[in-house]
Formats: sequence, C-alpha cells, structure tokens
Amino acid sequence: MHDFFKYVRDCLSNRGIARFYPSFMKEVSCYEKYIDSHPDVQATNRVSTQEYFVAKIIVPEFGHFSLIWDVSKILKDLPMYSLQPVSVPIASELVYYDPSNVSQERVMQYAMHPTKQPILLVWIEFIQKYYVIDGNHRCTACRMSNVDMIKGIILPAQVHLKYMTTDESRQRYKIFHNIAIMSNIANHPRCVVSETGNERDALYPITNNKLKISLFRHFCLRIYWLLTPRRMRLQA
Repeated sequence: MHDFFKYVRDCLSNRGIARFYPSFMKEVSCYEKYIDSHPDVQATNRVSTQEYFVAKIIVPEFGHFSLIWDVSKILKDLPMYSLQPVSVPIASELVYYDPSNVSQERVMQYAMHPTKQPILLVWIEFIQKYYVIDGNHRCTACRMSNVDMIKGIILPAQVHLKYMTTDESRQRYKIFHNIAIMSNIANHPRCVVSETGNERDALYPITNNKLKISLFRHFCLRIYWLLTPRRMRLQA
C-alpha cells in the first residue's frame, strides 16, 4: 500500500491542492501509518447463527482492503430504521454484485421462485459504486431470467457502519472514503463538497488534524484552476 499512498500524496501536491488544503497531506500520512499498523481484517469465528459479508475493495495496481458486515444482525434490526425499498437496475455500472461466488442451486431456486425480500446495498465512495452486501444470489437469478430491476434497500453509512464486525473494518471504510473525497477535489475542482450534512461528499473526522473543507477555500481552488496554466499547476 506504500505506493498507493505515495500516489495519493503526489496527486494532491501536483495539482496544487495542498496549497489550499494543507492538512490533506498530513492526514494521508496518518492514514498510511494506521494501515501499516493494522493488518487487513478477515471474517473469523463464523458460526451457524451469523452471516458475515466480506467485501474486497480493489485498489487499482496496489492491492485491496476488506470490509466486513454482520448481515444477519442488519436483517434483524432493519425494521427499526424504516428504510424504504427502491428499484435497483441490476445491470447498472453503479451497482456491483459478485455472481462468481454463489451457489447455483440457490440461484435456480430464486429463479423459479422469486422472492420479494429486497437486497441490501451500501455506497462506497472509493469505487463509486453501490455494493450488494446481501442479495448476490437474487441478483444473479434476475439476470438469468432477463429481469432488469430488483427491489433493494440502500443502507446509509450511519446505519451500516454500526454492523461492521471490527473497528479496523469501520476505520478502513472511513479512511478510504476520505481519500476518495480528497481525490475528487484534486481531479474535479467543480465537485460539490460540504463540511457537514451529506455523508457522500463530506469527510469523516478520524485524526486530530484540523481537517476542514470550507466552501471559501474550495471557491479559491476553482479560481486557481481557472487562472493558472496546467503546466504551472503541476509544478506547484
């Protein structure tokens, strides 16, 4: 992962982002130290009454990190959150499910006897996709039956973070979410950012660094990008 964090720091530095958000560089270094000191989590101590879902998030050219949810507990507590199902386009590039790790017997059962139970999805900013954490068999069965839509419940971060099985898994989610937001700012100065509120475009407080995404700073960054030639920005 060292090469990955070096790549992130280079992106922030080369695009002039560190000039407007100096805390970003320090923050990334803290993330790297955390990842180095905490091995990737694995689904251990699985018992018959629990169903863990392990998502392996691929970091292009640098490896992967794991996120683990206790799906059985999510399903048990789901009614208390009053989350409404929505129609999910299975073939969308924004939706990821893994058809390779399924039981063909269960897939055929769902294909012959469709269920109305919605699948569960979480948004992962780092890969810009909705990740199916419960429903791979149902999604695969729908594709086999040429069904384009399926009912799904999108779990907001404040809900699904509670059901991650370890603090390490929870921390990795937040770290790579923050890196994704920083990368969005570095590559798309016109992107929407916020300090609070919408979790999809805000940073999680992880370290003691004074990490702020002020709209004023972001406005200055946009002006900088408009007025500074690209070759000069890369030398910043």
